[in-house]
Amino acid sequence: HDQPLLLSQTLNTVMSRAPKEVEVLEMFAGIMARIRQYDKALSVRRKVVAENPGEFFPVCKLVQLAQSLAAWDDFEPLHPWLIAHLRSNPADLKECVQPLEATMNPLYSEQDLQFITRYWASTLLWTLPGTQAAANALGA
Repeated sequence: HDQPLLLSQTLNTVMSRAPKEVEVLEMFAGIMARIRQYDKALSVRRKVVAENPGEFFPVCKLVQLAQSLAAWDDFEPLHPWLIAHLRSNPADLKECVQPLEATMNPLYSEQDLQFITRYWASTLLWTLPGTQAAANALGA
């Protein structure tokens, strides 16, 4: 049996029936990335971003894939919008940017890296045993 061919045919059928459904496009892109069809995955992620301008999660998904593939042409135009969004919504860093990924990305500035690192450091600090009790004892 040719499972990859069957999977591809099934996905193409679903895509032809619901070509603009974000959930379908997200699923398709995720599967394409998992089976190492990176060009298709990037193409679908670009389409989702184009059809949902200004929405964080589609941009985040495209940026994550682009970073993992070193597809800087896909990352670079989204970077200014992404970093501005993250600075005004730092909790979204958890969903989108990991510190190690950021340090390996040549497009993040030193200020971007400091912002990302400080956020993650402060977030992780609160998960350490005794941190909350110590802060409460100090009246923080």
